[in-house]
Amino acid sequence: MCTHLYQNGCNIRFQYTIVFLLCSYQVKPLLQVTNTEEKLNKKENELRQTTETLGTLRSEHETLKTENQQLTSDKILLTEQLRAEQDLCAETEEVHLMFQNWVLFYSL
Repeated sequence: MCTHLYQNGCNIRFQYTIVFLLCSYQVKPLLQVTNTEEKLNKKENELRQTTETLGTLRSEHETLKTENQQLTSDKILLTEQLRAEQDLCAETEEVHLMFQNWVLFYSL
């Protein structure tokens, strides 16, 4: 009788061990799936933030590009105006010198 109980006790322990191993093999993949889902959610959040940042930077880039084009146009216009004023100033200086020479010539 004692041998029979021992055999039954061993048999029960063996069954519990088998059940435990089966449960751990079933739970472990579920835990891995949960970890994988958490990592995937984290990467999706990072992607969303990066996409938002990219959109913001693209918008800012377009704004700066437009502003740069406007400033370049203004610079070209101001350069042309400056050149025209320099030409006018040079002509005025020539006329002034001619007038001074004329005054000196006729004052003698």
